[in-house]
Amino acid sequence: MNRRSKILEHCKKRGTGLEIGPSFNPIAPKSEGYDVDVLDHATADELKAKYAPHGVDITKIEPVDFVWKGQPIDELVGRVGIYDWIIISHVIEHVPDIISFFRSCSNLLKPDGILSLAIPDKRYCFDFFRWPTSTGDVLQAWTEKNNRHRMGAVFDHLSLACKKGEQHAWGKMHYGKFSFVHDFF
Repeated sequence: MNRRSKILEHCKKRGTGLEIGPSFNPIAPKSEGYDVDVLDHATADELKAKYAPHGVDITKIEPVDFVWKGQPIDELVGRVGIYDWIIISHVIEHVPDIISFFRSCSNLLKPDGILSLAIPDKRYCFDFFRWPTSTGDVLQAWTEKNNRHRMGAVFDHLSLACKKGEQHAWGKMHYGKFSFVHDFF
């Protein structure tokens, strides 16, 4: 079973879904018949402008139904208990307050709804040198109701982002020297 099949295993086309942050690579595209709302950090036109210089297929970017600006996603959508499934692929690591985020997802899902997450493995990507988020960090973000990352997390990301060879993500058998993405010195 490939990555996409695993993510979609319980997300049926006949159901209504929400895909959060599909950007230029949707897992459940409307163009393939999925009844899905798209939530992203920018409009489709803004995403196309952002990713056009990066050599990705911007024709895969679908219309964005909800543009997230930091508010709880259930408030943004404005309805509760409406989705059979929610897909979040390589997005959860960007969420500043995951407790509130999971609560919003719970509010948006039907009682038997599915939350399908694809989470990057930090051993094989640019986060290799970063410490994992602690339970204390999660609780702190929740009590502060953070809708943006704290300055320390931003600094850690910028100062520790790395690549192996020229790859920002790599496999188990990839060889190459580590180097930092941002050269501050």
